[in-house]
Amino acid sequence: MGANASLNSNASTNAGDITLGAITGSSYSLTLSTGVGTSEADVTGTSFSGTGSLNLQNIGGTASFTGDITAADFIIANTVNNVSLSGTGGTVTNAVTFNNTGSLTID
Repeated sequence: MGANASLNSNASTNAGDITLGAITGSSYSLTLSTGVGTSEADVTGTSFSGTGSLNLQNIGGTASFTGDITAADFIIANTVNNVSLSGTGGTVTNAVTFNNTGSLTID
């Protein structure tokens, strides 16, 4: 990433899923959102690495990452339903509060 970025699908069905591979954010922040309009719209990613922030907000389905998350901040808003993290490592510099309203899975 070369700048702060925001991806928002404004989903009304699962056609609004966001699927990402490995993300290198450098010192930039990434905000991911599907909209809270449907419980079928998910965010799926492998990993996030950088010194910026990974922000999850307005996700009606599940936000899942199968790889490591390395960031200064990992922000999960209370407008996120389910969160699933299955990476084997990673580091978040600042404290993380899981404000999501649904399930939390950390493998």
